[in-house]
Amino acid sequence: MPSSRTRDDGRDGAWRCEFGTLADTAGTVAAGPTKQCPRISRSTASLALDYLSAANGTELRAEARVIKRGKRLVRCEVDVRDEAGTLVVEVV
Repeated sequence: MPSSRTRDDGRDGAWRCEFGTLADTAGTVAAGPTKQCPRISRSTASLALDYLSAANGTELRAEARVIKRGKRLVRCEVDVRDEAGTLVVEVV
């Protein structure tokens, strides 16, 4: 489970980018190589983030799960939660 700590310094856009990076990393790990595809090349085809709650000055944790594994693409969903367990960002 990748994690990251947010900062409350008024640079809102920079930390939104951090949410995307955290979620993308978690999804990449979840989609990782399998017995069928041991040499999978990992890159993101699309990434949509839904911001649900503020997360200022808290540690974030991302949990990813594979929804569908195709021949070339793997679809994952990622939940990003704060230290209290509040869902902050949903990613598809």
